[in-house]
Amino acid sequence: MGELRLPRFLKTVLRPVYRLVRPGEALKARDWNLDIAVPEEERDAFLRSVMAGKLDHAVRNDRLSVLLCAQPKSASLYITQLLSHCLGLRNHQIGFDEKGGRIYWPRLLAAKFTGENTISHCHAEPDPDTLKMIASLDLRPVVLTRNLLDALVSRRDMLVRDRWTASLLSKGAVEAFAKASSEVQMDVVIELFAHIYINFQAGWSQHRDDEAMRPIYITYGDLIDDETAMVERVAKGLGVEVSRERIRDVSAKISKAGGINFSTGVVGRGRGQISDRQIEVLREKAGRLGCRDETFLGFEL
Repeated sequence: MGELRLPRFLKTVLRPVYRLVRPGEALKARDWNLDIAVPEEERDAFLRSVMAGKLDHAVRNDRLSVLLCAQPKSASLYITQLLSHCLGLRNHQIGFDEKGGRIYWPRLLAAKFTGENTISHCHAEPDPDTLKMIASLDLRPVVLTRNLLDALVSRRDMLVRDRWTASLLSKGAVEAFAKASSEVQMDVVIELFAHIYINFQAGWSQHRDDEAMRPIYITYGDLIDDETAMVERVAKGLGVEVSRERIRDVSAKISKAGGINFSTGVVGRGRGQISDRQIEVLREKAGRLGCRDETFLGFEL
């Protein structure tokens, strides 16, 4: 049999880690490096799991591995960076094709072999695969949500600005969206995204009392109201010590460096930009999907 040829990234997996922290990366926002070392006795199982895409390689070690499961449009990249630098967690990105949102299993599995405590970011709902990954890799989930109405308005603003979305596959639909009235634009956003956000919140809310998973719940409103208190609460839940001075210092440095895709929004602004007719549509969607959290929904059921 000839020599086994491995992709370059898998060769990286098998080499020792010499340096994990690089000069000039103190405020690195997204870490896509694969500086990991898999112990020899685990390499076969690691490679089989990676190559087959099977969630069958369970890994437990003494490293803290945090998984931030965030509703879209909730300042998740900023919060990931904030928690990373405040709590001393390597920001280990796990998105498919170096993009945020979807979990790419090989990268999530690699988080267990960095030799560091890590935090990873995704938009994953608590479906069976996500729950299996959390259990298999002994991950600590932090669940981030944002008021539904505010999130939908923020999504609409982004689509108007960028004139592109992976959810509108027709060029004609994108052009029509750009020319439409604000109310029609919001109808489109509700049709495309509301069920995703509602399902995310309703699904994760069922795991509040899961003693094995021990999820920590935070909101976009927590960030806006008292950023320092939010970080302190997450730190306490994870058993990590952090000073208020450290949090404020990190926050100031991130802001000075550009604030990574985060501009402070106005909590509650969505209610004034979504019509009563659209509220009724959202109320029906929420009822069908089992979401009755009025704070999240932003309107009374």
